[in-house]
Amino acid sequence: MSQAEALAVARALNMWSLGVQVVVAAVMVTVFLALWLSSRRESIFTWGLAWLLDLVALVTVLLIAAGGNTSSHAVQVVMYLVYATSKIGFAALLLVGLEQFFRRRRAMGETTRWRVGWLLATLLLAVLIVRPHTVAIQAAVYWIVALLMGYGGVSSLAPSRQRGTRLLPAALLVYSVAFLHHAVVLVPWFRGGPVPRYMSHVSFIDAGVELLLGVILLLALGQSAVDEMARANARLEAAQRSLRELVDADPLTGLYNRRRLRRFITASATGAGVLIYLDVDRFKNVNDRWGHAVGDDCLRRVAEGLRSVFRTEDGLFRMGGDEFLVVAPGLDPDDASRRLARLHELLAASAEGQPPLTVSAGIASFGKDTPVDQALVAADHAMYREKGAHRR
Repeated sequence: MSQAEALAVARALNMWSLGVQVVVAAVMVTVFLALWLSSRRESIFTWGLAWLLDLVALVTVLLIAAGGNTSSHAVQVVMYLVYATSKIGFAALLLVGLEQFFRRRRAMGETTRWRVGWLLATLLLAVLIVRPHTVAIQAAVYWIVALLMGYGGVSSLAPSRQRGTRLLPAALLVYSVAFLHHAVVLVPWFRGGPVPRYMSHVSFIDAGVELLLGVILLLALGQSAVDEMARANARLEAAQRSLRELVDADPLTGLYNRRRLRRFITASATGAGVLIYLDVDRFKNVNDRWGHAVGDDCLRRVAEGLRSVFRTEDGLFRMGGDEFLVVAPGLDPDDASRRLARLHELLAASAEGQPPLTVSAGIASFGKDTPVDQALVAADHAMYREKGAHRR
C-alpha cells in the first residue's frame, strides 16, 4: 500500500470514528432532553447540556477533519479552541450534574471551584503561548478532561444512599484513563517526535467510553427514579396508616372505636381468647353531680386503667358512652378476672377532682366451639347481670 493510500485509509477511519462519536453524543442529547421534558430534574438538564457541549466539540473536530489542510493554521487554532472550550465544558458539567444528582450542591466548595477553574484556564493558556498548535491544544484538553473525570470518579466513590450508582465511579475513571492515555502518547510530540498513527481514529475508543458513561448515567437515573417511587409509596402507606388510626380511634380516650372492632375480631377469630364487656356504674350521676368535663376525665381514667392492666396485643375499645370492650386473644378467663381485679383497685382509688369509680364487667370465652360474635353477646349479657347485682 502506497503512502497516499495509507493516508486515505487513515483519513477515512478518522472520519468514520468521529462520525460514530457524533452519533453517540447526538443520541445522548436527545435522550437526556426527552427525560428532562418529562421530569424537569436539575441533574438531567445539566447532563443534557453537557452532552450538547460534547456534540458541539465533536462536530467542530469533524468539520476540521473534513476540511483537511484547506483551512489556514489560524482558523484551525480557533476551531480547536472552540473544541477545547466545549469538551472541557462537557467534563465540568458532568461533574456539576453529579453533585446535583447526589444532592451535594457544592461538593468542592465555591473557593475550590474558582481555583480549579483558574488552574485549568492557565494550563490551556500556557499551552497556547508555548506551542500555539492544534496538537498542543488537543494534548491540553486531554490532560484537563482526564483530571476532571478522574476527580469525578474518585469523589463518586463516597458511599451514597442512592442505589444504582456503583458503576458511576468506574465509568468516570475509565473515561479518565482513556483521555490520560491520549495525553501521554502526545508527550513525545512536544520533543519533536511523531504522533502515533492510530490517534487519527481513536474516536472509536472515545465513542465506546462515552456510550458506556451515558448508559450508566441513565441507569443511575432510572434506579434513582425507582427509589423515589418506593419512598413515595412508603410515605403514602404511612400516611394511610396514620389516617386509619385517626379514623379508628376514639377522640376522647384514644382507644379503638366500633369501626376497628370488626377487623380486630376477624383477625382474632382463628384462635381462642376472652371478651370483656365493661360499663361504668352510675356514670350519669357523675355527669350530673360533677359535670361533663369531670365525666370525660373519668372516661379517660378508665381507658388509662385498661391500658395499664391489659397487654399491648389486646384490643381496647370504647363502644360508646361509658361502655368499653376488651378483646384478648390467648387470654383465659382466670387471667382476665385477675386483671379486672387490678382494674377495680385502680379505679376505686380517689383521683384529684374525680370520684372513685366502679365498673360492671362480663367475661365470655371464644374459640373453636364459640364464635366471637356469640361470645360478644354472652359478655354483654354477663355485664348487665353484674350491673343489676350492683344496683341491688
